[in-house]
Amino acid sequence: MNLLAGACCGITVDSILFPLDTLKTYCWIEKFTNSRFQARAGSVLVSRYHNLFNGLGTILVGSVPASAVYWTIYERVKAETKSVFNNDPRFFPLCEMVAASVGEVLAGSIRNPFEITKQFIQVRGYSSPMKAIVAICKERGFLSLYSGYGIMLMRDIPFDIIE
Repeated sequence: MNLLAGACCGITVDSILFPLDTLKTYCWIEKFTNSRFQARAGSVLVSRYHNLFNGLGTILVGSVPASAVYWTIYERVKAETKSVFNNDPRFFPLCEMVAASVGEVLAGSIRNPFEITKQFIQVRGYSSPMKAIVAICKERGFLSLYSGYGIMLMRDIPFDIIE
């Protein structure tokens, strides 16, 4: 049940917030590149309101399993840690913090490559995720699909603990 609920949450949240994420990406590009992104293959003009849903499919492909894994792992780890503390309610907040942290580490390892791919699609205008992944791996190597993973965890783990 957690698997299905997590998948539904991922689809809903990402579909609603995706246009805002695209605008954020475009604003970042404008701030640091004067409205132009200098790609190795040439310049791509970034229009602020053009293709707000570019890359949504890529994010959903990553978000659905990541959200499902998060909630499945969260509930499992929470139950296990509660049993370690003999279901003592004083330790329930700690159990939930540990569960959220473990869930985010695993979910983030699924989500991050799709996030990097989505950014390449938004910025460089690739027509398919596969073309973007090939370009990323050629230019920067496979491990670059995990660039920013540590920073993402530093942002998301505290958020998940508070949530």
